[in-house]
Amino acid sequence: MLKLKKIVKLSAATVLTLVLLAAVFTSSITADPAVGSITVTDSGSNTYADNGTTVISGALDLTVTAEAGVDYYELQAGYVDIYYVGESGTPEGSYFKPQFEYSAWVTTIGGNIGASPKTTLSSANSWKVSIPSLASGEIYDIRIAAVKDGAEDVVFGHRFVGGLGADIIFTSEVVGSAIVSTAYTANQVKGIFLVAVYKDGKMVYVESLNFDSNLTDMKIFNADLVKYPVGQYEYKAFCWGLDYIPLAPAISPR
Repeated sequence: MLKLKKIVKLSAATVLTLVLLAAVFTSSITADPAVGSITVTDSGSNTYADNGTTVISGALDLTVTAEAGVDYYELQAGYVDIYYVGESGTPEGSYFKPQFEYSAWVTTIGGNIGASPKTTLSSANSWKVSIPSLASGEIYDIRIAAVKDGAEDVVFGHRFVGGLGADIIFTSEVVGSAIVSTAYTANQVKGIFLVAVYKDGKMVYVESLNFDSNLTDMKIFNADLVKYPVGQYEYKAFCWGLDYIPLAPAISPR
């Protein structure tokens, strides 16, 4: 089962808004960060980067480092992901640290962690976070929060994608008011992403974007989800080569 998550997209044209939004959220959640960072490893002593992505071929157990006096939780919901939408580079005056590429995951903000659905990480469960076996292209996001002296902070996030060993792994999901398609590849691959919208078996909208993946590439489709509401219309996403031959099976963004 995929984790529940909310997405907020921010534009470089609204840097001041971004700064104020961050300040309001941060001040309402915590006066100071609970802990600066944590280390997350697996049984093979591989370390997983904060805000990173890993393609996996089976179930995986992770271990979280423990700092004395800090409570750790794996969040199931109750957080907001912020992505950078704007020109590549440093949003001047931004609260957030550079550098950011378009669509980059900037940070995660916790809500009321005390009331959020979560799993406590402690010596009782060996500080373990379990990642299930994923089908090819299936996504599983984790968020880990820390609480110290009443201060709350989301200190770690990572995305796992099923399908290690495939030449290309294709995902597509509804993110806020957009559809995000991503290719994960072992080598340099150029191709075309398409998003098509259907009503009663008839195509009513289609949009395509070229991609160029050297390990990964992501594109955002701004389909009109108000005009074509998800649930009332059928959405399909495609990943084709430049010769229009499918590189991966078509999927329905969720």
